[in-house]
Amino acid sequence: MNKLAFLFTVVLLQGCAMPGPIQIEKKEVPIAGQQSLIIGASLDQHNYVYIDGKQYEVSPGDHFRGLYTYAIELPPGQHTLTAVKSGDPNYSSTYYPIGRSFQTEPGEILSLGTLLIQKVSEKSGSFVHTWVPNHKDVANALSPLAPQWLANDLTQNSFVAADGQYVTAKTLRNLLVMRAEPYGGLTDPSRIPAGAPIGFEGQALGSVMMHAWVKEDGKMVTKDFLLFLTDNTTNYFEKCSGAMTEIMCVTVDTTKLDPSGFPLDGESPRTLRLIDVGTGQTSHVADIPFIGHGRSLLWHEDLIIAVDEDFGVHTTNDQGKTWQSLATGVEREFLELVLRGVTYEAKNGNILVHLSGSNSGTVEIDASTGEPTLARLTE
Repeated sequence: MNKLAFLFTVVLLQGCAMPGPIQIEKKEVPIAGQQSLIIGASLDQHNYVYIDGKQYEVSPGDHFRGLYTYAIELPPGQHTLTAVKSGDPNYSSTYYPIGRSFQTEPGEILSLGTLLIQKVSEKSGSFVHTWVPNHKDVANALSPLAPQWLANDLTQNSFVAADGQYVTAKTLRNLLVMRAEPYGGLTDPSRIPAGAPIGFEGQALGSVMMHAWVKEDGKMVTKDFLLFLTDNTTNYFEKCSGAMTEIMCVTVDTTKLDPSGFPLDGESPRTLRLIDVGTGQTSHVADIPFIGHGRSLLWHEDLIIAVDEDFGVHTTNDQGKTWQSLATGVEREFLELVLRGVTYEAKNGNILVHLSGSNSGTVEIDASTGEPTLARLTE
C-alpha cells in the first residue's frame, strides 16, 4: 500500500468529523433520516467523549464559565456513552468510565443533559457521576456554536430528552456543596449568630452559596451555610446583595460569552436579576450600563449601586429604568486576580462608597436621588 492510500484508509477508519464541539459530517445539511444526533454537555472540561468505544474530540478549549457542550452525529440505534476523558492524551489525562446507554431514532436530535462528575478521593481516583436534566439550557448553550439549521432547532426546542435516571434537586445540591466545600462542608445555619453580616457567591450550574462573617478566636472568618439552586443552569451570579429570602444579583448569561469569557458580538451578557431564595425562581430587573465584570453590588430599599471592574459607579433608584454613572479615576491594581476593594458606609442620610485599587477614592451617593458625586480621590 502506498503512503497516500494508507493515509486515506486511516482517515476513513477515524471518521470524517473534525475536532470540536460540533461533530457533524456535513454541518450545513440538516440531519436526514439515515442519521441521528445527540447533544449534551459536561460541567467540567472533558476533551474526549467515547461512544460505542469510538473517541470524539469535542472540547473547544478552556471555558471561562459555563457548560462544555457538544453535538455528535450517529447512526440510528442503540448506543452507549462509554466514557469521557479530560486532559492532554500525550501527558496527564483522566479517564472516567460512564456507561450510559441510549436509543436514537432516524432524523432525531436527542439530548442527554449535563454530565456532572465529582471526585470522592484524589488518592484512589474514585468518583461519582450523574446527569442533570437541564436540556433546554444545554440547547441554549450549544446554539451559538451550532450551524444555522441546528441552532434553529435548538432555539425551538426541537429535540427529545433521553430516557434515563437524572439527579434530583436534593442530590444535586449535595454534590455542588462537595465541589464548593471539599473539606469543611456547610456550617449549620443555627450556629450563625443573629445579625451576622450575610454575603453571597455564585457557584456552578446557576447555584448560589450564602455565607456569613462571624468572629472566631478574635478574628472574622467566613462560614458557608446554605447553597440554593436557581431555575437556570447557564446563569452565573457574579455579585449579589439582599437578605435571606430575596437577593438581587449581577447575572452573567454564559451562553453570551465566548470560550475566553468575552461577550459574543459585543452583546452585554450581564443583567440585574431578582432571585427568590426559597423557590430559586429568577426574574429580570434591568439591563446594566456596563459590559465588563461587576465588582460590587448594593441593594438598599429603592437604591441600587453597582460598581464595575474599572471602579465605575452606577446608580439607579427606579429599578434600572434610568441610571446615573460616574467614572471615578480609581485604577485597578496591577495583575489583579480578585475583584474587590469596595466598602460602603452610611453617613448623614447618604451612602459613601469607598474604593481601593492602585489608588483610592470615595463616592458620595444621595440616598434619595441616587446621584453619585466624587468626594475624594488620591493619586
